[in-house]
Parts: sequence; structure tokens; C-alpha cells
Amino acid sequence: MKLKDKTVAELMTERHSAKLFQKGFKIEQDILDSIVEAIRMSPSSYGMMNQRVIVLVDGEFKESLNPIFFGAPNHLTASAQILIITDKADKLKNETMPLTINAKFEGKPEELKAKYFESFAKIWDAKFGAPNDMNHANFWSQKQAYIALGIALVAAEQFGIDACPQEGYDRIKLEELFRSKNLLANDEEITLSILLGKIEGEEGIGYFKKVRKDKKDFVNYIK
Repeated sequence: MKLKDKTVAELMTERHSAKLFQKGFKIEQDILDSIVEAIRMSPSSYGMMNQRVIVLVDGEFKESLNPIFFGAPNHLTASAQILIITDKADKLKNETMPLTINAKFEGKPEELKAKYFESFAKIWDAKFGAPNDMNHANFWSQKQAYIALGIALVAAEQFGIDACPQEGYDRIKLEELFRSKNLLANDEEITLSILLGKIEGEEGIGYFKKVRKDKKDFVNYIK
């Protein structure tokens, strides 16, 4: 594996979201594994273990999903697709956080773990205690996937792999299909897709330049 010798800012300046990938390009398994590991080790609130991924390599099953992704050419030509799965609110509260806290405090005094549980319970009740706030808890879980997405984009660019974050898909149909194949539990949801591969020339970048806010309009340093 050869890494680019560049800063994160330089990597992000150079990267583009691929509109079209080179069909048939193969990503080395160790590179794909490294991108997945970067996602696994990404930060999350409370260090919660509320995510997992499904990796689809180029093949018949991934291609069969293309209509669910509205026929997107980059989906059809991508070498691999990573789906980030997140826990829904009930699982997050009743299974994921107890599992996370028990793992974090393994071998530590029970009173420390109990205090942490108490602290988390208070924050949960304050933020999501009312019944109509459970959707906010789902959103909180989903937000962790966007942190992982940022890490994945940096990792991919570091290895010279082009990527495209993807939210444009029929979520209901995709989740129904994955549940029918026992790939997704009822207390989980498919939050994000990341397409990976190698950009196909100018057409793959798109016929427009990359634009961002001017630095003077973007940042305000306060002493």
C-alpha cells in the first residue's frame, strides 16, 4: 500500500466526488480493509458502538441494486460500495450503550461504571426523554455515521482511491430488501452509502470546478 505524502488539507483540496468510475477497476483488498478499519475506529459520541458496515464489491448483487439508487452511473461503475448501518433509538438505549459502557469499564471499579451509566441516563432523559423525542435519538445515532464518513473520505484519498458519499436512494426499498435477506435487523437502518473506485476522466469529475467559501468568509478567529 502506497500512501500519498500530503496533509489532510491538501488531500481534501484535491479530491472530487466521482460522478463516474472506471468500470472494472479493482481496489486492493488491503486498501479496502484499511478504509473499513478507519471507519471502525472513527470518533463517536460516548464512544458508542452503534455502527457497522456492509461492503459490496463490484458484482451482480451490487449491480442489481442500481434501480434503488435511481440508476446513478457512479453507483453502477463503482468498484465497491460501503453501506453504513446505524442502530435505532431503542436498540441504542437498551443494548448498544450498556454494551459500550461495559466494554469501556472492563476491569475497572464497578462504582465508576455505575456513575457513568447514571450520567448517560440523565443526559438521555434530558435530550430524548419525551416520547416525541425518539426521532431525535435516531438522528443522534445517524450523526455518528457522518463523522465516520469524513474519516472514510480522508482514508480513501490517502490511498489514491476516489469516493462519493451517497444519500440518493430509496431507503424503504433498500432496507426492505436487506431485511428480506437477513442483512439488516428491524432495529437498524441504512444511513449512508460510500462509493469507491477510480474516477473516469473529466466526465467522472463533472464539468464544473470545485468551489468553497473564501477563507475570509469562512473562518472567524476570536481572542
